[in-house]
Amino acid sequence: MALQWYQILVWVVIVIVIAYIAGFIFVFSRMVDFRVKMRKGLIAASILFSEKKEVLINFYSLFLEMGVILNDNDGDMLTRLRWKKTDVKKGALAQELNDMLNEVSKRLSYIAMREKLEQDPKIISYFDTLSDIDVSYRRIVAIYNNNLTAYEYWRQRKIYTWAFWLLFFRKQSRLY
Repeated sequence: MALQWYQILVWVVIVIVIAYIAGFIFVFSRMVDFRVKMRKGLIAASILFSEKKEVLINFYSLFLEMGVILNDNDGDMLTRLRWKKTDVKKGALAQELNDMLNEVSKRLSYIAMREKLEQDPKIISYFDTLSDIDVSYRRIVAIYNNNLTAYEYWRQRKIYTWAFWLLFFRKQSRLY
């Protein structure tokens, strides 16, 4: 018994629907995997931000112990730094926090050079620690941005865009 044209059409539609669902499951699993990796990257960045914050606060305290005269803006900057939370959940917040930490770091470096303290062993130790933290942060940023590129690749598959939008897979920002 031969199949009628409408029966063939039904089977073709069933095969297409099954292929679509299988493709969606595959792409969805990739998206979830990369989103988890990106969250882990932000957690690692948060840990580094916390370390850098502590180093900068201790650096500032070292200046006070050495009798370095700091202006009111430096004190305000330290107060803002002490109360700043370092646990970030989004790339944009991580970038804002990193910019603030770098600003404080540059200011304290400038003060060390202005006071001609850059040869002091304690100051050198703080500079080395800050340098190590920055290297680690750049590694985390590279991995995060790599995962973000893969996430965006899968998120932008036109055939599933509507479903990912409904499932809250939104565009994420890069880290710098």
